[in-house]
Amino acid sequence: MKQIKYIFFLLIGTLYAISNGYAQSEADFIRLVKEFTYKPNGEFEFHYNKILKLKTHKAFNSLYGETFVVYNPDFQELKINESYTRQADGTLIQAPQNAFNEVLPSTAADAPAYNHIKEMVITHTGLELGATIYLDYTLDSKPSFLSTPDIDEVLQELSPVKEYILIVNIPENQELHYTLSDSKVKPEITVKEGMKSYRWKLKNIPAAISEPYQSSNKYDVPRLIACTYTSVNQALSLFQKNLVLPIDPKIKEFTRQLVQNAATEKDKLIAVYEYITKNISTIGLTPENLAYTSRPPFEVLESAYGTKTEKADLFIAMLKSIDLKPAYVIVYPETLKDKIKGIKPIQDIFVKVETDRQPYFLSPDQQNTTSLEAIASHKEVWVVREDQIQNITPSNPAKMTFNCDADIHFTDEGVHTSASITTSGNTLNDLMPAFSKQYKSTLTRNFGKLINSEILHSDPNQMEIKFSSQNTLQQAGDYLLYNLPVLPTGIHSWQLNMLNSNRKTALELPYLLEENYEYTIHLPENKDLKNKNIEIHLKNKAGSMDISLKQENKTVKIKKNLILSKRVYQPSSQEYGQLRELITSWLSNGTEDLIIR
Repeated sequence: MKQIKYIFFLLIGTLYAISNGYAQSEADFIRLVKEFTYKPNGEFEFHYNKILKLKTHKAFNSLYGETFVVYNPDFQELKINESYTRQADGTLIQAPQNAFNEVLPSTAADAPAYNHIKEMVITHTGLELGATIYLDYTLDSKPSFLSTPDIDEVLQELSPVKEYILIVNIPENQELHYTLSDSKVKPEITVKEGMKSYRWKLKNIPAAISEPYQSSNKYDVPRLIACTYTSVNQALSLFQKNLVLPIDPKIKEFTRQLVQNAATEKDKLIAVYEYITKNISTIGLTPENLAYTSRPPFEVLESAYGTKTEKADLFIAMLKSIDLKPAYVIVYPETLKDKIKGIKPIQDIFVKVETDRQPYFLSPDQQNTTSLEAIASHKEVWVVREDQIQNITPSNPAKMTFNCDADIHFTDEGVHTSASITTSGNTLNDLMPAFSKQYKSTLTRNFGKLINSEILHSDPNQMEIKFSSQNTLQQAGDYLLYNLPVLPTGIHSWQLNMLNSNRKTALELPYLLEENYEYTIHLPENKDLKNKNIEIHLKNKAGSMDISLKQENKTVKIKKNLILSKRVYQPSSQEYGQLRELITSWLSNGTEDLIIR
């Protein structure tokens, strides 16, 4: 059985490597140009030009048959300058009038207030193998918050780009602060007619790679982030303004009625948070689509939907209505630490509030109670209060520890287990009453049908569960098979068994991890365990692993310990190979399936 598993994973890994490393690209971007022009009168112009050669049927049947451009007619005008196809024999096919169709973006479908937003669907005609798509359009914007240069462009596509040109034009009296990751290309800077132009020209950018657990910071691909803010505080003052706005009396009254039966301050927080996450739906429009503006919080409350930022605004207003002191939590990539950046590179937004001397970091779009350590792992975090904008750094990295102690009895009726599970770490933060119940169900689900269970201890950073369960043995001829239960969290939830031997991008794990298992297995008098005794010890730069299986008479002791001491593993270093060695040994070591006869 172990050999079959090994062959299966080897085959899948080989196919995955072939698909990522050796397959022909579906298409090639011959040239890709993006030009951002911020005029002195506040107008903004975005110019896009691409020349794309198709190489496979998939390229024009599913990947590149259409181009989609979302824009807001309230302040933007879209102009298609040219759209045509040059076929393999040189024939030019101009896009007909019916190749341009406006539809409602899916992100605005359930948001009547934003049903005026358009998505232009540009259908490319005359496509075939060897054809080349030519597209050029301009998006003009009236003066608004978009008038301030705020750029975040990942310079990588699904297919290779032979030449990528980025141009940023700003008034001569402004200074552009920029960060270009994973590239040594410097901009050519020119000044003409009162405008300063920054021009980057990059060559031969490889296609985006589909690998699991890539860096959330995208520091290992070309990425341009640029703005003209003088400081991060200036950019984040947009959120600070929302904190000092007066609260709508209707929101105050609604919130006070919502929490009227709440006994404590924490109960009030829970009531508001449940309402925000369960009754206000989240729409996927970006701040750019809305010119970095938001509807008033009461409109969001009344309509029961909003963008993530709008929901955060409403959440803040409701908490202030019950005399709590919330703050915005703004998350940037760690690669921008100590650099000036704008609004667009923001990765996430949370609301921070403290009750019973316990700080909670709450996501406004889903019921996700987390901790600063979990948020800040390889990130830069800022807290925005009414009177202060502050960069905060946790003292410890994100880490979780899982301990499982199980006493397992094999009987004629099946398998009876008595066990305790303890989870602890700074990524837990238990605010919601339903969290403990749901988490308990998750942790115990691999042990069979629960007979009884209880939570012995639960606080924001730790949970202890004691339970008993009943399970069955699988019959295979004269043998009985038992799959040793493991916690479905931690390493087993990450599905790292599919890691390639060769990797092209950095691997980033969710958090540091330690898992411990201690099983005591009691065999019937007429049965024996056919698994051999095992003693495995492995330690390297990625972490360590210790596994032992020892049988004495009718009692089997199995101990397993895994420690992962790093979160990010570079593909070019030995550490990735050492991580893969640890994971492979942990997931396939002779203790997963017990064979009894």
